[in-house]
Amino acid sequence: MNLLSAFKEHKEFKKKMPWSFWQFGPEFRSFTTPPHYAETIEILFFYDVEGDVHIGGQHFTLEGNRVFFVAPNIVHAMNYKECKGIIKTLKINPPQLKPLLDLDTLLEYHGKDYSDLSISIPMEESIQAMPDIFATATDINDVLMIILKFFQVLLAHSNEEENITMPSGGDELREIINWTEENFTRRISLDEVSAVFGYTKHYFCQKFKKATGITYLTYLNNLRISRACRMLKAGQSIGEACDKCGFEDMSYFIQLFKKITGVTPKKYVKELNQNI
Repeated sequence: MNLLSAFKEHKEFKKKMPWSFWQFGPEFRSFTTPPHYAETIEILFFYDVEGDVHIGGQHFTLEGNRVFFVAPNIVHAMNYKECKGIIKTLKINPPQLKPLLDLDTLLEYHGKDYSDLSISIPMEESIQAMPDIFATATDINDVLMIILKFFQVLLAHSNEEENITMPSGGDELREIINWTEENFTRRISLDEVSAVFGYTKHYFCQKFKKATGITYLTYLNNLRISRACRMLKAGQSIGEACDKCGFEDMSYFIQLFKKITGVTPKKYVKELNQNI
């Protein structure tokens, strides 16, 4: 069973390994990765995946094979359709990597910063091995070499006029995400959250969906169910997960849990226990 969500991505990097790899597919049902951001760099290799990607407020339709680059602290969200594609997610932790390779200095040398870099590039032959290296490398030199190669390709495409580059803003969207993560354990209304950020309910809903590709309530529900999964994995009861994730009705919690994960909370716990 796989529940891919923004909050599964928040992970610790291993000592002396400032990189990580995770694969989803080669076949999966439709699902949403809700809006999120992190201090890490995220590189997504898509192989015949169908759906939509929103990065820094920019929208892309997925088709064929494509690579997406997400700079630190850029809000991004994905909506995937059921398909037989593969998603390979690569992460880099710049502070941990810095003693060996300072990416900020590298970009500065080329007169660039993260906001100048392309969001999407073709899957060129020179970087096709990058996911496999991230997945299997034990020698950091192999990783450093492929990271340098990737940034070389990224910089080359960033100099092309037609490329869409990384936005430098997004503070308000990050504030909305932070506020929601601080308050999701209680009842939240659209009237309340829109008022907190000084908008009418209609304008707030319109603005949030345009930037992320999903409604605010869809985001909130995905956040709550993702946290419920984490609680169940930690050994807490279904009732505790329901109560502490902002749900007032157990039947609605079970219904929404199954809609998002594909299984009921009871079956989710059973499958967790079988995998121990």
